[in-house]
Amino acid sequence: MDTPASLTSKRIGCIGCGNMGGAILGGLAEVPGLELYGYNRTPQRLEPLCAKGVTAVPDIPGIAARCDILVIGVKPYLVGGVLAEALPSLKPETVVISIAAGVTLHDLRDAVQGRCHVVRVMPNTPALVGAGVFGIQEDPALPKDVFAMILDLFGLLGSTIVLPEKKFNARQHGVAHLGELRAVGVARLFRCRWRGDERRDRRRDEVLRTEEAAK
Repeated sequence: MDTPASLTSKRIGCIGCGNMGGAILGGLAEVPGLELYGYNRTPQRLEPLCAKGVTAVPDIPGIAARCDILVIGVKPYLVGGVLAEALPSLKPETVVISIAAGVTLHDLRDAVQGRCHVVRVMPNTPALVGAGVFGIQEDPALPKDVFAMILDLFGLLGSTIVLPEKKFNARQHGVAHLGELRAVGVARLFRCRWRGDERRDRRRDEVLRTEEAAK
């Protein structure tokens, strides 16, 4: 699989390389030409990723300063503290991506104090086995080229669906789900692992048809 032109020379990092963050970095490590970095509070969690070519960074300011795209993979209650620590190192061109359930775009904008772009992404469970569908919240304030780059990034890992905020169905207790990802579609995705661009595109079409029928 070739690296999309939008990601050429981009440095991609993840803070919090547990189950989902680690799955995202591990999946990206399969794509030739990507420059990947990881930080985890427990450094041992990074060892399998480093074996795949991910560079470990010892602290949050360091990875924030080094990366153009920064995935925040920590638990929702930790997101504010992580971004406060990263804040001095964020640049105007940095793109911060949160995969934390229940953390809104408003929360993210407040946390970065307008210093950089923010994106909200919700992966579903099959992303852990390389067959994910990634819900990406639409945001008219985000430049089109940046949004296209995010679609390219998560398109390397599975399928992407652009959703309005209300479709994220965020609950006050911090749990979110994507109504479009019906049980049948999720079960199929569990049984499938994409093999090449053509098969991935075919599965994307099936998921989008399911989503359209559910409206």
